[in-house]
Amino acid sequence: MACGIIKDKSNGKEYIVAAGGQIVGGVLDSTELLDVSDFGAGWTDDTGTLPTQRDEGEIVRTKEDTLIYLGGKIPTLGPQDTMLQLSCSNKVLLAAM
Repeated sequence: MACGIIKDKSNGKEYIVAAGGQIVGGVLDSTELLDVSDFGAGWTDDTGTLPTQRDEGEIVRTKEDTLIYLGGKIPTLGPQDTMLQLSCSNKVLLAAM
């Protein structure tokens, strides 16, 4: 799993993003958001998916308040040298290569 903080372009809120990761028997393509101003509300899932299952990547934040997911591993392809750009609008993550 990789984590970072992103700003929603529609409402200006900041969210902690959890993207990808492992579960017993597999690797995830899911994402979850946690509102940094309301931890008590808990994690919101179904916020979007990555184009592929990924684990062991790194996330960095850009000056434009988007996130870049670097590398990681894809189960059938192994280590990756690709980048995904994550943006957020209306509490939905969008991923682009």
